Amino acid sequence: MAQSRTLKLALLADIANFSTNMGKAGKESQSLGDQFEAFGKKAALAFAAAGAAICAYAKVAIENAAADEKAQRNLALTIENTTSATAKQIAGVEDYISKVSLQIGVTDDELRPAFGRLVRSTKDVEDAQRLLNLALDISAATGKPLQ
Repeated sequence: MAQSRTLKLALLADIANFSTNMGKAGKESQSLGDQFEAFGKKAALAFAAAGAAICAYAKVAIENAAADEKAQRNLALTIENTTSATAKQIAGVEDYISKVSLQIGVTDDELRPAFGRLVRSTKDVEDAQRLLNLALDISAATGKPLQ
């Protein structure tokens, strides 16, 4: 026959201290929740600010691209109206301006108007390129603006 045995344990605990510590734990978890909430709000503001900055940059980039395209069209029109250049030659001029801009660090915003003035004066694309190269050398040597 099986006998049953009973085990009796007595635990002594400081109920006041236990209650105080449980209260502290509750307050700390609430504080942590508040910190996460504050972080979430700050993160949302940061993402909104970053989004606004990206939109502003995109707007400026689009405006700059439109201005560059307009300058390209104006130069092409100047060349068409003053010389007998073909579309291929006009495209070659744009390629020349891009390469010169990269090689010497003068923006195409400076090169196109200068080239346009030279084409109007000489009525010849090759002479305009030769004179623009000379003007670039003089500008670099003297430190004076290309215009």
